[in-house]
Amino acid sequence: ITCLDKRQEYRTEEDLDIIYMAFKELKVFEHYPKLVVMDLCRYAEYENLPSKVTLFCQGDVGTHWYAVISGTLDVRLVNSDSPDKGDVSICSIGKGDTFGESIIFGGKRSASVITLESCELLCVEANYMKQLYTVHSDALKGIISVGVAADLTVSDQGGGNTELSVSNVIPSMTLQSMSKSGLQRVGESLYQVICDHFPDLIKTYQINLFTYKNCCSGADLVRS
Repeated sequence: ITCLDKRQEYRTEEDLDIIYMAFKELKVFEHYPKLVVMDLCRYAEYENLPSKVTLFCQGDVGTHWYAVISGTLDVRLVNSDSPDKGDVSICSIGKGDTFGESIIFGGKRSASVITLESCELLCVEANYMKQLYTVHSDALKGIISVGVAADLTVSDQGGGNTELSVSNVIPSMTLQSMSKSGLQRVGESLYQVICDHFPDLIKTYQINLFTYKNCCSGADLVRS
C-alpha cells in the first residue's frame, strides 16, 4: 500500500516489483498477462472506502477504471418510469470484478455505483487506462469486454437526433463468455438507454397469443 501511495513518476523499480508480487496473487488479475499487470503496477492507485460511498453517478463522465480487491458494491439505474422514486438496484459487484471501462472510449457512466460495505479498490486514471489499452488491446479485449459492454453510450448527432452506440463499445465478445451478472447489467443498461432516449421503441407486442408489455423488438432497434 505504501508503494501504491506514491505518485506514478516516483515509483522505483523496487516499488514496482513489490506491487507486482502483491498483484499477481489477486483474483482480479488471475487472467491478465504479466506485461499488463506490470503496467498496472505503475499506474494503479489504492482506495479503501467505507460503506455508502458513491463512486460515480449515472450520466457522469468517467475518470477512473476500477478493480475490486474486497467488498461489495451496488449498481443502480435511474427509474425511468418514476424518477422521483429514486434509483433501482440491478446487480452487485464484488471481489474479482472490474468496472468503469467506458473511460477507454470516452463514454458516460451508464449506472451509479455505491459501496455496500467497506471496500478495497484499485483504480487507474482514464488517461493511463487509455494508454494501457492502446498498448495491450489484443490481450485485454477478452478480459475487460464484459465491463465495457455494460457501459453503453448515447451521442448527440445534431438536429435533435441521438444515436445509441453499442457495437463500437464491445470490442470482442460472445454471450457465452459473459457472466450472468454481466449480461444482466448489459440488458438493464440497454433498456434504460432506450427508455430515456428512444421511448417510441418501447411497445406492447402480441406474439403467438402471448402479450409482451414494455418491450423493444430487435427488428425495430436495428431499423432505428
